[in-house]
Amino acid sequence: MRAAVTAFNDTLTPQAYLDQIAVETKRGNSALSAAIAQSATGVYLMAQQQVQRFASREIAADATLYTGADSPAGRRLLIAFTGRKNRMMMPLPLFLQEVEAATWDVLVLRDSRLSQFRLGCEGLADTFPDLARKVADLAAPYLAATAIGASMGGLAAIRLGLARPAVRGISIGGRFPTDAARLLMAEYPGPAFDPICACLPVIPRNLFFVHAEGHTLDREAAKLCVGLTGGVRVRIKDQQRHYVLWQCHQTGSLRAFLTHILDPAIDPQDMTGTMVRIGLSRPLQTPRYRGLWNRLIGFVLRKLGIG
Repeated sequence: MRAAVTAFNDTLTPQAYLDQIAVETKRGNSALSAAIAQSATGVYLMAQQQVQRFASREIAADATLYTGADSPAGRRLLIAFTGRKNRMMMPLPLFLQEVEAATWDVLVLRDSRLSQFRLGCEGLADTFPDLARKVADLAAPYLAATAIGASMGGLAAIRLGLARPAVRGISIGGRFPTDAARLLMAEYPGPAFDPICACLPVIPRNLFFVHAEGHTLDREAAKLCVGLTGGVRVRIKDQQRHYVLWQCHQTGSLRAFLTHILDPAIDPQDMTGTMVRIGLSRPLQTPRYRGLWNRLIGFVLRKLGIG
């Protein structure tokens, strides 16, 4: 029974999750019907005045497209790179409930190879460059696309943003892969080259690194990535745990967070200030000497024709 509820939480749309209660009741599975209704997902969705209307379509073994309309014309595509448990840090129906189906379609990508998508996505591509091309083809009919990745999928969203500069990339608690451990276990870690590297020119980019204020590993990873990419760090205040999206859901702030982080009208350099104004973040305190040093480095690189 628990396995069935977990499977529903991994794949169903908000409406399909609620419909499953009636389906199981009709089948005579009253215990399973009750388990679905009494789950955190069921309780939350049944309390909503309206649920987001998405339809699902399998694109490949590890890729599912959730559409809010029959045609992509004039709509936006949200490309979601899931984490280790094939989730966006939370049950999929709850995540989709906080995404406006009137505006967005959602392409959910899973990584059964646990390679941070460097070995692609099962049934869709076998390398990340091929995955980026396939995703670009799927995004072509849309007005615009945004990539968001959670945990293990966080930096995949950033890599897509680097490969396709028109795509905003958002990492939620993303960290670099542990290739050394994979090599010790005689596992192929994936391509050695990583586009998130010190070889990048120092320019502002439409990339965001989101982390819990009190989570040391995620904070340090975000700082490193900002230094390498020119992206923007966003810390969510009063949070201590890795699962930022789930904690935002629990505090009732997930809708506000997604609405603003996905808003293309907000300039990347204004995003931290925006999150501060809506009460989700605190101003980042940069020591004065560090700001002067960064500006000096930028000036020298520009004079050398590098930056």
